[in-house]
Amino acid sequence: MIMITTIFHETTESSPCFSSCGNIHNITSPFRLDTDPPSCVSKSNNAFVLSCNNNQTTVLKHNNDHGRSYNYHVEAINYNNYTIRLVDPNIQKGNCSSIPTTYSSSNTLPSPFELQITFRKGKRFWSTYFVTYPTSERVLFLSCENKVYNSLYIDTAPYINTSNLSENPKARFLYVVYASGFKYSDLVESCQIYQTALVSSKKDRNYTMMTMSYQDIHDELSNGFEASWIRVLQKNDKEKLCYIDKIYNEAFCVYGYCKAIKLAITTVCSK
Repeated sequence: MIMITTIFHETTESSPCFSSCGNIHNITSPFRLDTDPPSCVSKSNNAFVLSCNNNQTTVLKHNNDHGRSYNYHVEAINYNNYTIRLVDPNIQKGNCSSIPTTYSSSNTLPSPFELQITFRKGKRFWSTYFVTYPTSERVLFLSCENKVYNSLYIDTAPYINTSNLSENPKARFLYVVYASGFKYSDLVESCQIYQTALVSSKKDRNYTMMTMSYQDIHDELSNGFEASWIRVLQKNDKEKLCYIDKIYNEAFCVYGYCKAIKLAITTVCSK
C-alpha cells in the first residue's frame, strides 16, 4: 500500500530516482517513496511523497485543512500527459454492491491536482489555439423514495441494499446519473443526492449512456478517474496557465493570458 503526502522541499541537488510499489513501476519525480532520498525530486518541484506498505496496493493519502484524511488507490501515473489515475478505496472490482466513499469527489483532491488539462496546438504562441479537455466527470448517486421512470436514472438494483442508506431512511431506490447533461430540473422530487463520485471522461458519453447498466458504471468506477498534476510545474502564483505543447511534447507554465472567442474556439495569448 502506498500513501502520498504533498511537501515543499528545497534541495541543493537532484538526481532522478526510479522506484516501484505494487503495480506502479515508474515512481519518479515529482513522486518519490518515503524511503527514497529527498534529492530524488527536483528542488523546483513540489514533492509527492509515497509510502509503500506490503508492496501491494498503491494509495494516495491527503489531509485537508480540517484535518480529515482521504485515500485513493493509484492505478497508474502517466508522465507523458501529467495525469494520475485514482480509484476510490471502497470500490471492489467485480463487486457491484461496493459503492464509493462519501468523500469521493473533486473537492477532496489535494492541490495541485485538477480534473482538466490544456493542450497547445501550433507553432506561434500568439496565434495558437489552446484546447482544454476534461480528464474526469462526476456521477451522482441519488436515493429516492419512489421508483423513477427516466432514462437518465440508472437503477443500482439488485446490487445495492437501500436499507443501509442511513442518510435517507425513507429511500427505497438508489440510482446513478451522470452529472454532465443532468439539470437540476431533472431531479425528481422524491430523490436527493446521496453522494458523488468521479469516473474518467468519455467523448461519446451522451451516446453510450443510453444503453448503460449499473454494471457498466461500476466497471468505470473500478477503472478509476484521471487527475492532472501539471500545475506542479508552476514556479509561482503568477503563472496562470500550464499546458502541454503537442509540437515539442513538453509542458510549460506562462504568466497571465487573455481569452477571445473566435469561431467557437478559445484563443489564449500571453501578456
